[in-house]
Amino acid sequence: MNRLLRLLALTSFAAACTGTATDDPATLTHEVDTSSGFEVIRISGEPDDWTLEPIYSVGSSGGLGEAAVDEFGRISAIVLDSRLNLWVADALAYQIRGFGPDGQHVRDIGRDGQGPGEFSSLSAIAWLGDRLLAQDFVNARVGVFSPQGEWIEGRSSFGGLSGTGLGFHGLGDSIAIQFSMRRTDEGLQRMWVEHGREGVLREFDQFRFEAGASSHIECNLPNGGISFFSAPYSAIVRQLPAGGGRAWVASSDAYRLALIGEHGDTIRVIERARAPEPITDAEWAAGIQEYTDFREEWPSADCEPRSFERQEFKGQFANVIQASDGRLWVEIWDGSGTAWEIFSPEGRLLGTLPGFEYAERVAPMMRSDAVAWVHADDLGVQHVTVARIREGG
Repeated sequence: MNRLLRLLALTSFAAACTGTATDDPATLTHEVDTSSGFEVIRISGEPDDWTLEPIYSVGSSGGLGEAAVDEFGRISAIVLDSRLNLWVADALAYQIRGFGPDGQHVRDIGRDGQGPGEFSSLSAIAWLGDRLLAQDFVNARVGVFSPQGEWIEGRSSFGGLSGTGLGFHGLGDSIAIQFSMRRTDEGLQRMWVEHGREGVLREFDQFRFEAGASSHIECNLPNGGISFFSAPYSAIVRQLPAGGGRAWVASSDAYRLALIGEHGDTIRVIERARAPEPITDAEWAAGIQEYTDFREEWPSADCEPRSFERQEFKGQFANVIQASDGRLWVEIWDGSGTAWEIFSPEGRLLGTLPGFEYAERVAPMMRSDAVAWVHADDLGVQHVTVARIREGG
Protein backbone atom coordinates (compact mmCIF):
# COMPACT_ATOMS: atom_id res chain seq x y z
CA MET A 1 0.00 0.00 0.00
CA ASN A 2 3.01 2.33 0.02
CA ARG A 3 2.35 2.81 -3.70
CA LEU A 4 -1.06 4.24 -2.84
CA LEU A 5 0.37 6.62 -0.27
CA ARG A 6 2.83 7.89 -2.86
CA LEU A 7 -0.06 8.38 -5.25
CA LEU A 8 -1.97 10.43 -2.68
CA ALA A 9 1.11 12.57 -2.08
CA LEU A 10 1.63 13.51 -5.73
CA THR A 11 1.22 17.19 -6.48
CA SER A 12 0.78 17.05 -10.25
CA PHE A 13 -0.15 14.76 -13.08
CA ALA A 14 0.27 14.83 -16.84
CA ALA A 15 -1.61 17.29 -19.03
CA ALA A 16 -5.34 16.73 -19.30
CA CYS A 17 -6.70 14.71 -22.17
CA THR A 18 -10.13 16.29 -22.00
CA GLY A 19 -11.62 19.22 -20.13
CA THR A 20 -12.85 22.79 -20.28
CA ALA A 21 -10.68 25.85 -19.62
CA THR A 22 -11.86 29.30 -18.55
CA ASP A 23 -10.32 32.62 -17.55
CA ASP A 24 -12.99 33.21 -14.89
CA PRO A 25 -11.79 31.72 -11.56
CA ALA A 26 -15.39 31.55 -10.32
CA THR A 27 -16.53 29.32 -13.20
CA LEU A 28 -16.71 25.67 -12.23
CA THR A 29 -14.58 23.44 -14.47
CA HIS A 30 -13.67 19.75 -14.50
CA GLU A 31 -10.50 18.66 -16.28
CA VAL A 32 -10.21 14.92 -16.88
CA ASP A 33 -6.78 13.35 -17.33
CA THR A 34 -6.57 9.69 -18.36
CA SER A 35 -2.87 9.55 -19.27
CA SER A 36 -2.01 7.55 -16.13
CA GLY A 37 -4.41 4.77 -17.00
CA PHE A 38 -7.13 6.00 -14.64
CA GLU A 39 -9.24 9.15 -14.33
CA VAL A 40 -7.74 12.19 -12.63
CA ILE A 41 -10.40 14.88 -12.26
CA ARG A 42 -9.03 18.37 -11.46
CA ILE A 43 -11.68 20.79 -10.32
CA SER A 44 -11.46 24.58 -10.19
CA GLY A 45 -14.00 27.34 -9.67
CA GLU A 46 -17.04 27.41 -7.42
CA PRO A 47 -20.17 25.23 -7.59
CA ASP A 48 -23.78 26.29 -7.09
CA ASP A 49 -24.83 27.26 -3.58
CA TRP A 50 -27.33 24.84 -2.08
CA THR A 51 -29.38 25.48 1.05
CA LEU A 52 -30.64 23.51 4.05
CA GLU A 53 -34.29 23.82 5.05
CA PRO A 54 -34.88 22.52 8.61
CA ILE A 55 -37.77 20.06 8.87
CA TYR A 56 -37.77 19.35 12.60
CA SER A 57 -35.55 18.98 15.65
CA VAL A 58 -35.90 16.54 18.56
CA GLY A 59 -34.24 16.64 21.96
CA SER A 60 -35.27 18.09 25.31
CA SER A 61 -33.98 18.43 28.85
CA GLY A 62 -37.02 16.61 30.19
CA GLY A 63 -38.39 17.68 33.54
CA LEU A 64 -39.60 16.41 36.88
CA GLY A 65 -40.91 12.87 36.95
CA GLU A 66 -40.77 10.53 33.95
CA ALA A 67 -38.16 11.26 31.26
CA ALA A 68 -39.39 12.83 28.01
CA VAL A 69 -39.51 10.66 24.89
CA ASP A 70 -36.88 12.86 23.25
CA GLU A 71 -34.62 13.22 26.28
CA PHE A 72 -31.30 11.58 25.36
CA GLY A 73 -28.59 10.36 27.72
CA ARG A 74 -25.72 10.04 25.22
CA ILE A 75 -26.39 9.78 21.50
CA SER A 76 -23.93 7.40 19.83
CA ALA A 77 -25.38 7.21 16.30
CA ILE A 78 -28.27 8.35 14.10
CA VAL A 79 -29.75 7.12 10.84
CA LEU A 80 -32.47 8.27 8.44
CA ASP A 81 -34.41 5.56 6.65
CA SER A 82 -35.83 5.81 3.13
CA ARG A 83 -39.02 7.52 4.41
CA LEU A 84 -37.05 10.03 6.50
CA ASN A 85 -37.93 8.33 9.76
CA LEU A 86 -35.20 9.16 12.27
CA TRP A 87 -33.59 6.49 14.47
CA VAL A 88 -31.44 7.61 17.41
CA ALA A 89 -29.12 5.27 19.34
CA ASP A 90 -28.91 6.29 23.01
CA ALA A 91 -25.89 4.54 24.56
CA LEU A 92 -26.81 5.43 28.16
CA ALA A 93 -30.42 4.28 27.85
CA TYR A 94 -29.48 1.16 25.83
CA GLN A 95 -32.30 2.06 23.47
CA ILE A 96 -32.99 3.09 19.90
CA ARG A 97 -35.59 5.88 19.72
CA GLY A 98 -37.71 6.12 16.56
CA PHE A 99 -39.30 9.33 15.24
CA GLY A 100 -41.57 9.77 12.22
CA PRO A 101 -41.00 12.17 9.27
CA ASP A 102 -42.83 14.85 11.28
CA GLY A 103 -40.57 14.43 14.32
CA GLN A 104 -43.19 12.64 16.43
CA HIS A 105 -41.96 9.81 18.64
CA VAL A 106 -43.17 6.41 17.38
CA ARG A 107 -41.35 3.72 19.41
CA ASP A 108 -38.38 2.64 21.50
CA ILE A 109 -36.33 -0.47 20.72
CA GLY A 110 -34.16 -2.43 23.16
CA ARG A 111 -33.09 -2.31 26.78
CA ASP A 112 -30.05 -3.11 28.91
CA GLY A 113 -29.11 -6.78 28.91
CA GLN A 114 -27.55 -9.66 27.00
CA GLY A 115 -30.62 -11.47 25.65
CA PRO A 116 -32.40 -11.10 22.28
CA GLY A 117 -33.42 -7.49 21.71
CA GLU A 118 -31.14 -6.23 24.48
CA PHE A 119 -27.89 -4.25 24.44
CA SER A 120 -24.81 -4.19 26.64
CA SER A 121 -23.45 -1.42 24.43
CA LEU A 122 -24.92 0.55 21.55
CA SER A 123 -22.31 2.21 19.36
CA ALA A 124 -23.76 2.32 15.82
CA ILE A 125 -26.94 1.70 13.82
CA ALA A 126 -27.74 1.29 10.12
CA TRP A 127 -30.85 1.10 7.95
CA LEU A 128 -31.02 -1.87 5.59
CA GLY A 129 -34.21 -1.84 3.49
CA ASP A 130 -36.72 -3.02 6.07
CA ARG A 131 -34.17 -3.93 8.72
CA LEU A 132 -32.50 -1.91 11.47
CA LEU A 133 -28.98 -3.04 12.42
CA ALA A 134 -27.47 -2.23 15.82
CA GLN A 135 -23.82 -2.72 16.73
CA ASP A 136 -23.16 -4.10 20.21
CA PHE A 137 -19.42 -4.59 20.76
CA VAL A 138 -19.77 -5.75 24.38
CA ASN A 139 -22.12 -8.58 23.39
CA ALA A 140 -19.94 -9.11 20.27
CA ARG A 141 -22.88 -9.05 17.88
CA VAL A 142 -24.93 -7.01 15.45
CA GLY A 143 -28.61 -7.06 16.39
CA VAL A 144 -31.16 -7.09 13.57
CA PHE A 145 -34.63 -5.62 14.18
CA SER A 146 -37.78 -4.99 12.18
CA PRO A 147 -39.02 -1.37 11.94
CA GLN A 148 -41.65 -2.35 14.53
CA GLY A 149 -38.86 -3.21 16.98
CA GLU A 150 -39.13 -7.00 16.74
CA TRP A 151 -35.90 -8.96 17.27
CA ILE A 152 -34.98 -10.92 14.12
CA GLU A 153 -31.47 -12.24 14.76
CA GLY A 154 -28.02 -11.55 16.12
CA ARG A 155 -24.97 -11.68 13.84
CA SER A 156 -21.56 -12.48 15.31
CA SER A 157 -19.19 -9.51 15.50
CA PHE A 158 -15.74 -8.67 16.87
CA GLY A 159 -16.04 -7.38 20.44
CA GLY A 160 -14.18 -5.05 22.77
CA LEU A 161 -13.87 -1.96 20.56
CA SER A 162 -14.53 1.67 21.46
CA GLY A 163 -13.77 5.05 19.89
CA THR A 164 -14.93 7.24 17.02
CA GLY A 165 -15.41 6.16 13.42
CA LEU A 166 -16.20 2.53 14.26
CA GLY A 167 -19.72 2.39 12.88
CA PHE A 168 -21.60 1.48 9.72
CA HIS A 169 -21.37 2.88 6.19
CA GLY A 170 -24.70 2.57 4.42
CA LEU A 171 -24.79 2.15 0.63
CA GLY A 172 -28.30 2.57 -0.69
CA ASP A 173 -30.82 0.59 1.33
CA SER A 174 -29.41 -2.83 0.48
CA ILE A 175 -25.86 -2.81 1.93
CA ALA A 176 -24.39 -1.66 5.24
CA ILE A 177 -20.63 -2.03 5.71
CA GLN A 178 -19.41 -2.35 9.29
CA PHE A 179 -15.99 -1.49 10.74
CA SER A 180 -14.54 -4.57 12.41
CA MET A 181 -11.30 -6.38 13.21
CA ARG A 182 -9.83 -9.86 13.21
CA ARG A 183 -6.89 -11.33 15.08
CA THR A 184 -3.86 -12.42 13.05
CA ASP A 185 -0.34 -13.60 13.87
CA GLU A 186 0.81 -10.00 13.32
CA GLY A 187 -1.86 -8.57 15.63
CA LEU A 188 -5.22 -6.98 14.93
CA GLN A 189 -6.16 -6.40 11.28
CA ARG A 190 -8.82 -3.81 10.49
CA MET A 191 -11.48 -5.10 8.15
CA TRP A 192 -14.92 -4.41 6.68
CA VAL A 193 -17.99 -6.64 7.09
CA GLU A 194 -20.60 -6.18 4.36
CA HIS A 195 -24.14 -6.82 5.62
CA GLY A 196 -27.15 -7.57 3.46
CA ARG A 197 -30.78 -8.02 4.44
CA GLU A 198 -30.47 -11.77 4.96
CA GLY A 199 -26.98 -11.91 6.44
CA VAL A 200 -23.30 -11.13 6.00
CA LEU A 201 -22.39 -10.90 2.30
CA ARG A 202 -18.60 -10.75 2.55
CA GLU A 203 -15.65 -9.74 4.69
CA PHE A 204 -12.51 -8.03 3.40
CA ASP A 205 -9.46 -6.33 4.87
CA GLN A 206 -9.10 -2.59 4.97
CA PHE A 207 -6.17 -1.15 3.06
CA ARG A 208 -3.05 -0.80 5.18
CA PHE A 209 -1.34 2.58 5.42
CA GLU A 210 1.76 3.85 7.18
CA ALA A 211 0.19 6.92 8.72
CA GLY A 212 2.30 9.51 10.51
CA ALA A 213 3.27 8.59 14.06
CA SER A 214 1.26 11.45 15.54
CA SER A 215 -1.83 11.10 13.37
CA HIS A 216 -3.57 8.72 15.76
CA ILE A 217 -3.16 7.13 19.17
CA GLU A 218 -4.18 3.56 19.99
CA CYS A 219 -4.76 2.74 23.67
CA ASN A 220 -5.08 -0.71 25.21
CA LEU A 221 -7.18 -0.60 28.38
CA PRO A 222 -6.55 -2.80 31.46
CA ASN A 223 -10.03 -4.34 30.95
CA GLY A 224 -9.08 -5.58 27.47
CA GLY A 225 -10.80 -2.81 25.52
CA ILE A 226 -9.21 -0.72 22.76
CA SER A 227 -9.69 3.01 22.17
CA PHE A 228 -8.55 5.10 19.20
CA PHE A 229 -7.96 8.87 19.07
CA SER A 230 -7.17 11.02 16.04
CA ALA A 231 -4.98 14.12 16.24
CA PRO A 232 -6.96 17.31 15.62
CA TYR A 233 -6.40 18.95 12.24
CA SER A 234 -3.48 16.66 11.36
CA ALA A 235 -2.89 15.18 7.92
CA ILE A 236 -4.53 11.77 8.17
CA VAL A 237 -5.70 9.12 5.73
CA ARG A 238 -9.42 8.33 5.81
CA GLN A 239 -11.00 5.29 4.23
CA LEU A 240 -14.65 4.92 3.19
CA PRO A 241 -15.84 1.55 1.84
CA ALA A 242 -17.55 1.92 -1.54
CA GLY A 243 -18.82 -1.65 -1.96
CA GLY A 244 -17.42 -4.49 -4.03
CA GLY A 245 -14.13 -4.40 -2.12
CA ARG A 246 -13.48 -0.82 -3.25
CA ALA A 247 -12.83 2.17 -1.00
CA TRP A 248 -12.47 5.91 -1.23
CA VAL A 249 -9.19 7.02 0.36
CA ALA A 250 -8.58 10.67 1.22
CA SER A 251 -5.41 12.26 2.59
CA SER A 252 -6.07 15.58 4.34
CA ASP A 253 -2.58 16.92 3.60
CA ALA A 254 -4.05 17.67 0.17
CA TYR A 255 -7.58 17.99 -1.21
CA ARG A 256 -7.38 14.67 -3.02
CA LEU A 257 -9.77 11.70 -3.04
CA ALA A 258 -8.84 8.37 -4.62
CA LEU A 259 -11.17 5.47 -5.44
CA ILE A 260 -9.17 2.26 -4.97
CA GLY A 261 -10.19 -1.13 -6.36
CA GLU A 262 -10.32 -4.43 -4.52
CA HIS A 263 -6.73 -5.34 -5.44
CA GLY A 264 -5.23 -1.90 -4.75
CA ASP A 265 -5.56 -0.53 -8.28
CA THR A 266 -6.48 3.15 -8.66
CA ILE A 267 -9.78 3.77 -10.45
CA ARG A 268 -10.39 7.50 -10.05
CA VAL A 269 -8.74 10.53 -8.39
CA ILE A 270 -10.43 13.84 -7.54
CA GLU A 271 -8.16 16.87 -7.02
CA ARG A 272 -9.02 20.34 -5.72
CA ALA A 273 -6.49 22.85 -4.31
CA ARG A 274 -7.07 25.11 -1.27
CA ALA A 275 -4.64 27.09 0.91
CA PRO A 276 -4.20 25.67 4.47
CA GLU A 277 -5.38 27.55 7.55
CA PRO A 278 -3.31 27.94 10.77
CA ILE A 279 -4.35 26.31 14.06
CA THR A 280 -4.71 28.56 17.10
CA ASP A 281 -3.60 27.41 20.56
CA ALA A 282 -7.22 27.42 21.74
CA GLU A 283 -8.27 25.22 18.82
CA TRP A 284 -5.46 22.78 19.51
CA ALA A 285 -6.31 22.50 23.24
CA ALA A 286 -9.98 21.91 22.42
CA GLY A 287 -9.05 19.34 19.79
CA ILE A 288 -7.11 17.10 22.18
CA GLN A 289 -9.51 17.55 25.12
CA GLU A 290 -11.11 14.12 24.62
CA TYR A 291 -7.74 12.38 24.83
CA THR A 292 -6.71 14.54 27.80
CA ASP A 293 -9.87 13.50 29.65
CA PHE A 294 -9.29 9.86 28.72
CA ARG A 295 -5.76 9.88 30.16
CA GLU A 296 -7.09 11.30 33.43
CA GLU A 297 -9.73 8.56 33.61
CA TRP A 298 -7.40 5.74 32.49
CA PRO A 299 -3.86 6.66 33.69
CA SER A 300 -2.73 3.02 33.40
CA ALA A 301 -3.84 2.61 29.77
CA ASP A 302 -1.03 1.58 27.39
CA CYS A 303 -1.10 4.22 24.63
CA GLU A 304 1.12 4.41 21.56
CA PRO A 305 2.29 7.08 21.03
CA ARG A 306 1.62 8.74 24.39
CA SER A 307 0.98 12.24 23.05
CA PHE A 308 0.21 14.17 19.86
CA GLU A 309 2.72 16.31 18.00
CA ARG A 310 1.54 19.95 17.79
CA GLN A 311 0.52 20.86 14.23
CA GLU A 312 0.82 24.33 12.69
CA PHE A 313 -1.82 24.15 9.95
CA LYS A 314 -5.19 22.50 9.54
CA GLY A 315 -5.62 19.79 6.97
CA GLN A 316 -7.16 20.52 3.59
CA PHE A 317 -10.50 19.26 4.85
CA ALA A 318 -12.17 18.64 8.21
CA ASN A 319 -14.16 15.53 7.32
CA VAL A 320 -15.22 13.25 4.46
CA ILE A 321 -18.49 11.31 4.61
CA GLN A 322 -20.09 9.05 2.04
CA ALA A 323 -23.87 9.52 1.82
CA SER A 324 -26.22 6.58 1.37
CA ASP A 325 -26.60 7.46 -2.32
CA GLY A 326 -22.83 7.27 -2.90
CA ARG A 327 -22.21 11.02 -2.97
CA LEU A 328 -19.12 12.30 -1.18
CA TRP A 329 -19.50 15.13 1.31
CA VAL A 330 -16.22 16.97 1.97
CA GLU A 331 -16.20 19.40 4.89
CA ILE A 332 -13.77 22.24 4.17
CA TRP A 333 -12.47 25.09 6.28
CA ASP A 334 -14.16 28.24 5.02
CA GLY A 335 -12.72 31.33 6.69
CA SER A 336 -14.03 31.34 10.25
CA GLY A 337 -16.30 28.34 9.72
CA THR A 338 -16.86 25.32 7.51
CA ALA A 339 -18.80 24.38 4.39
CA TRP A 340 -19.66 21.11 2.64
CA GLU A 341 -18.75 20.40 -0.97
CA ILE A 342 -20.78 17.55 -2.48
CA PHE A 343 -19.42 15.29 -5.23
CA SER A 344 -21.16 12.66 -7.33
CA PRO A 345 -19.72 9.11 -7.20
CA GLU A 346 -18.28 9.86 -10.66
CA GLY A 347 -16.26 12.79 -9.29
CA ARG A 348 -18.38 15.78 -10.40
CA LEU A 349 -18.60 18.70 -7.97
CA LEU A 350 -22.36 19.26 -7.65
CA GLY A 351 -22.87 21.99 -5.07
CA THR A 352 -21.89 23.48 -1.74
CA LEU A 353 -23.85 23.66 1.52
CA PRO A 354 -23.26 25.87 4.57
CA GLY A 355 -21.52 24.16 7.47
CA PHE A 356 -23.30 23.25 10.69
CA GLU A 357 -21.98 22.41 14.15
CA TYR A 358 -22.33 18.73 14.95
CA ALA A 359 -21.18 16.40 17.71
CA GLU A 360 -17.66 15.21 16.90
CA ARG A 361 -18.31 11.64 18.04
CA VAL A 362 -21.53 11.20 16.03
CA ALA A 363 -21.28 11.33 12.23
CA PRO A 364 -24.02 13.26 10.40
CA MET A 365 -26.36 11.12 8.30
CA MET A 366 -26.76 12.13 4.65
CA ARG A 367 -29.29 10.95 2.12
CA SER A 368 -29.90 12.33 -1.40
CA ASP A 369 -32.49 14.86 -0.22
CA ALA A 370 -31.93 15.24 3.52
CA VAL A 371 -29.32 15.39 6.26
CA ALA A 372 -29.48 14.87 10.03
CA TRP A 373 -26.93 15.81 12.67
CA VAL A 374 -26.48 15.85 16.46
CA HIS A 375 -25.65 19.03 18.35
CA ALA A 376 -25.83 20.32 21.91
CA ASP A 377 -27.18 23.56 23.33
CA ASP A 378 -25.51 25.77 25.94
CA LEU A 379 -26.78 23.50 28.73
CA GLY A 380 -25.32 20.41 27.10
CA VAL A 381 -28.72 19.03 26.06
CA GLN A 382 -28.42 16.93 22.92
CA HIS A 383 -30.65 17.59 19.92
CA VAL A 384 -30.99 16.06 16.47
CA THR A 385 -31.92 18.31 13.56
CA VAL A 386 -33.26 16.96 10.27
CA ALA A 387 -33.10 19.27 7.24
CA ARG A 388 -34.05 18.99 3.60
CA ILE A 389 -31.48 19.76 0.90
CA ARG A 390 -32.52 22.37 -1.65
CA GLU A 391 -30.32 22.21 -4.73
CA GLY A 392 -29.67 25.54 -6.48
CA GLY A 393 -28.50 26.50 -9.95
